[in-house]
Amino acid sequence: MNSVDFLFDFIVRFSVLAFCLLGVSLLLLQRIKQPLERVRLIQLSLSVLVVVMVLISFCGIPSILIPILPARSAEETVKTPLPEINNTEPVKNSVAQNISPALTTETTIADAYDGTSLSTVTDQASDHHVQKSLGGWQTVRLMTVSGLILISAVQLVYLLVGLALTRRLLSRSTQLTGSNYERVRTLFSAFTPRTDILFVMSDRIQVPLVCGLFRPTILLPQSVVEDTDELALQHSLAHEWSHIQRRDLLTWQLASLCQILLWSQPFFWKLKRELRVSQDQLADQFAARHTDQPAEYAATLVAFSQQKVRLSMGALAMADYRSSLYRRVEMLLSDSFHISPRCRIRIVLAVLSVMLLIAVPLASLKLTRATAADSKVVKAEAENTQKTDQDKQANQPVAAEKKKQLAAVTHSGVIVDAFTDKPIPGATVIVTRMNSGDWRELAVTESITDANGKYTFTIPPDQLKQRLLYIMFDLRHPEYAPRHCGSYGYGMIQKNLELGAAPWFKKLPMVPGTTITGRLIDESGQPVAHAEIRASSSDPQVDGFLEGSSSMDTTTDESGNFEISLTRNGTASMSFIPREHCMKHIDLGTKRDDLGDITVTRGKSLHGVVRDARGNPVPDVWVNLTDKSQERNASYEMKRSSKTNAKGEFTTRPVQPGEYVVEVQTKATGALEKQKYANFHDEPPPAMFVRQVIEVTAETFNQPLNIQAVPHIYISGKSFDSKGKPRGIHSPHVMGKFNGQFVFIREGLSTKKGEFKLMVPHGLRDARLNFTTNEHSALTVQFPGKKASPLRHLNYPVLEEDLTDIRVVRYVAPILQVRVVDESDEIVDEARVNVTYSAVKDNKEPNFSTTSFERQDDGVYRSSSLCPDLEFTVQAVKGDRKTEVKTMTMKEGENDVITLTLQDSEKSKPGE
Repeated sequence: MNSVDFLFDFIVRFSVLAFCLLGVSLLLLQRIKQPLERVRLIQLSLSVLVVVMVLISFCGIPSILIPILPARSAEETVKTPLPEINNTEPVKNSVAQNISPALTTETTIADAYDGTSLSTVTDQASDHHVQKSLGGWQTVRLMTVSGLILISAVQLVYLLVGLALTRRLLSRSTQLTGSNYERVRTLFSAFTPRTDILFVMSDRIQVPLVCGLFRPTILLPQSVVEDTDELALQHSLAHEWSHIQRRDLLTWQLASLCQILLWSQPFFWKLKRELRVSQDQLADQFAARHTDQPAEYAATLVAFSQQKVRLSMGALAMADYRSSLYRRVEMLLSDSFHISPRCRIRIVLAVLSVMLLIAVPLASLKLTRATAADSKVVKAEAENTQKTDQDKQANQPVAAEKKKQLAAVTHSGVIVDAFTDKPIPGATVIVTRMNSGDWRELAVTESITDANGKYTFTIPPDQLKQRLLYIMFDLRHPEYAPRHCGSYGYGMIQKNLELGAAPWFKKLPMVPGTTITGRLIDESGQPVAHAEIRASSSDPQVDGFLEGSSSMDTTTDESGNFEISLTRNGTASMSFIPREHCMKHIDLGTKRDDLGDITVTRGKSLHGVVRDARGNPVPDVWVNLTDKSQERNASYEMKRSSKTNAKGEFTTRPVQPGEYVVEVQTKATGALEKQKYANFHDEPPPAMFVRQVIEVTAETFNQPLNIQAVPHIYISGKSFDSKGKPRGIHSPHVMGKFNGQFVFIREGLSTKKGEFKLMVPHGLRDARLNFTTNEHSALTVQFPGKKASPLRHLNYPVLEEDLTDIRVVRYVAPILQVRVVDESDEIVDEARVNVTYSAVKDNKEPNFSTTSFERQDDGVYRSSSLCPDLEFTVQAVKGDRKTEVKTMTMKEGENDVITLTLQDSEKSKPGE
């Protein structure tokens, strides 16, 4: 075997192995939620791949031959009229007359002559075409090997240049000395006594970095070091120390080296990005826990994300891609998910076993030449596949505009086991219909799945008339954990159906469950009746948070007894909310034993008064108290909710000493008092209240609480449709810092006349105002003193005056469907489609766009919130490959489909 054959054989074997192994790794990754376990999975998959690559190259492992390469003797296809194939007169005279004129398309010589003995003609034609085929095949192999080696070399140069730039950045940085060094060293000593860490600062970066495998170095922005407020500096040091402690940089560098050989693997880029996110989530958790400031730390992350991030090879930045910021903040502030500092050994062993079971057989596969019989089989299968594809295309429904008739609509779906994908008969599907304008409950129906797991539900005409119809799904089955499947606007479902997207409820999985029992008693052993119980559980082996999680509500009976269903595997917790006793939270972990007797204490009530900023009492508002120690662990409804009377006075149900978060709202959020759909209501209180933390001790129980509002300003404006008529929208939301704490405000007033008004604290700093809408509409926003823009947010250093006259225009978004293909016109997965509006090219955040794309089941990417009548460019990117940049303008409500072809990076440069 020559060098080209050897390299081509290695490339094919390694590519197939990498594709399968990394693909399985990505599937496993979607079922594992703990960041540390996700990091271990990626480390194992890359390590196994490297080891097997070495075995393929140097150890000569046994091979299993796969005969799929071109055969040396086979019937070759002929695409010219058969009479011209052979120029010998005797054959032409004796046989050509019997050939049908239709046989001028692609066919074989044997098929054309129907068994006629033409051995001489066949042998000559076969030899000619076999030589031609083999010569072409050799050219393909040579070009493949040359191209891959060239691009791998480019990847290597890219990494080396990146490392050189990082070293250059370090060489131009300033080592900390004097008071700056002492201040940083004092803060850093709270995390570790190590003194070998080097600290430098630079005015060329805005986000902290860590680099240096042998001499760890923390590179800090000069603005953070010299800022008198040490909060951002403390968060930065904690985050970067966590990376050093876990040797994240070493893992990241090894993954980057794998890029030299794996650049063509689509799953590699996804795994590499997930590795980065998981490493940051672990560092975020360490920093938030050791500074005891999760909300403030989240605000620091948001602030860093608004800066220009300089991504460097050989370094890890505290903030990188903005797309991962939401996931990091969500996990950081999650009340239901807890990041484990340890990795379960059974998970590691299971992942390693799966990797080896896949890698060893695949590494043994080797391509060889097919025999003539094999060629016939391959050709027959190809023809059958082509025919099947043609039949599928012919049977696809052709979309046609039809006049909608007001008649009942029936939908159906199937309930399946999350692990086996087998249908579940006897499952109860509860479908709730609501009006999202005021969240009135219209109807609740139940249906039972048949033997095939199928269920149906019908929406009658009177409900279809509801312009703001909303539907919600809940699942129940005695052998499975109860599941809440979420909710969605029915209008959005209809629009997606018109675009060929199946409803999200078409297939709903359930996780096997188990039932446990217990009894709630007081300190004297008496049963506690009618106590609310909130239970949540999650199976980490199931892909997706909603698919793997379960929640259930119940109450204790007259004897204090209860039973509740949980996922059979995974972690679980329970919150007990009695009426006349203190609340209690229990973490069950992975245990599923019956609980026996659970004791709650008596406690005492708190009382106080709520006043506005001027000191006047505020009646008819709810004071919601949350146990701060359980704020992120217990159920969202484990709260004490008390309503103020005409004098602004309130009295809580019993609580025990501790720290409590106090929030004044227009709705009750405690389990005993809240309305069924209270979480959907976002009505602002009559004054500006910010959450505060109070400490309750035995001495302060009898002291009244004084809860007072802070001075406020208003943010207001009007919204219109594209024709200039008033059109209601969601009120904007605002986030920022007030008195050193992170504040998020989303409750504002909005009317059908298009008016909106939002109250925010006077003096809110680092404020960010943002408007939201759904996927089938688009907004342009004109802030005071600014031009109308498709960007829906604006940052303010401080808000001290009313912000009025904001003008918002809401459009019916055009829908752009983008086919991303390679140069052979094959659909490409895992691409990213970017839209840039010409009107905002000079924006300080050039990579930010309000328009996103979602991949559909057919592989086509569909736009969301695309603004009409504005020139924009669209381009698809996958790794280092890009498509041409296409400039477009679309009208309101218009639909269009385009195809973008991925090219090598060198080809795409001139169009950028």
